[in-house]
Amino acid sequence: MSSLAPSIRRLSRLVKHLARWAEKRRNAPLIKWFDSCDSQPRAIVQVSPSLQPNGVFVNYGDAVMWWACREHLQKRGWSVMCLPRERVHRQRLEAQAPALFIDCAGFIYSDAHHSDMRSARNASITTRNATSCRNVGAVIVSAPQTFGPFQGRPDGELNREMRRMIGLMHLICARDEVSAEYLGPLVPEADRSKVRIAPDFAFLYKMDSHEDGHRLLLRQGLAPGPQGRPWVGLSLNRQLHDRIPLYLDLMRRVIEFFKAKGAHVVLIPHEHGRFGRREKDDQFLCGHLARRSEVISLHKRGRLSRQAEESYIRSIEAAIGSLDFLVAGRFHAALRGLAEGIPTVTFSWSHKFETLFRSIGMSVERNVIPAEDLVARDAGEAVTLKLEEAWGQRDETREHLARAIPAIKKRAADYLDEILLLAKRR
Repeated sequence: MSSLAPSIRRLSRLVKHLARWAEKRRNAPLIKWFDSCDSQPRAIVQVSPSLQPNGVFVNYGDAVMWWACREHLQKRGWSVMCLPRERVHRQRLEAQAPALFIDCAGFIYSDAHHSDMRSARNASITTRNATSCRNVGAVIVSAPQTFGPFQGRPDGELNREMRRMIGLMHLICARDEVSAEYLGPLVPEADRSKVRIAPDFAFLYKMDSHEDGHRLLLRQGLAPGPQGRPWVGLSLNRQLHDRIPLYLDLMRRVIEFFKAKGAHVVLIPHEHGRFGRREKDDQFLCGHLARRSEVISLHKRGRLSRQAEESYIRSIEAAIGSLDFLVAGRFHAALRGLAEGIPTVTFSWSHKFETLFRSIGMSVERNVIPAEDLVARDAGEAVTLKLEEAWGQRDETREHLARAIPAIKKRAADYLDEILLLAKRR
């Protein structure tokens, strides 16, 4: 057995090298280095490295956030490059001569995950890439989906890496007051003015129309237009399925609740897992639940090309905008529903859900269902009671969103413009 150990170690190293090579190959289609003749100011937007084999994001919320950010910057005369969060050679980044580096991470800077080593590594990669850009005079901004909590040892690896990362930033965008509070102990007193609170850039995503969503629904047998029956979307979440034993049974109860109200129920996936991982991603869950519950599902039948995948994601977002009501298991599915003025209820497993609804002036008690409630003995009854209340108030909610959302979008746009102004002045 001992004679096999060196061979096993060599094979393990080979597998790791192949995995890194495959990851870089997946990221390659997304990275388009700046043209040396380009005279426009340059911005690098660092995003999630979780990509499908076609180079499109696993999580559709990441795609929407990137498109919204890119389009806003391009309209203001900037060249924009997408950089999946991975270690890039210092000289390669410096050669791009960016004037701006924006870190648009997801829910990664926190010790709420199974291990804070993952978050520490993410912060370390951001620090390395931001340092390379700062070496050539770029303005550095961190604007992730959320920060915290940081409940580990003050001198732990994650807190050390976060302090290093924060020290490089010219501006730090906390999406909510809770994230800003979590950042407090990590930000020196002299740098507190760096921390601002501004909405998620995904609020700025603009659809050409709802026609793509209508076509997607038509292909599934739902004709657009007034039919007297409301459309209710239900977006699932792989992480909730993994954590909650009776998750799909609860979702079936949600479906039956809306069927009893005379509504069409449409299952809406908001991710497609990475190739080769034997995980029950949102696409799988939607297909499985649709067969068990006899409802419409917008899941795909297999992998798509890059162009077809991007068209499909835009159709999914348009379909969300065509709904009358949304029950969201994903943060950005909830955000996009609210951004389109759709009355929305969400399942929460992080403070970012509650603070999203509070930022729009909506009732957390009525519209947010904590994940802890889904494991209680009377979970089904508790969920339907909240849905009953939110469903009864949907007309008032739609009127409230029509008043509140334009101001939220303006705040997000104004903050991006403030970042661009700072970058142009340096």
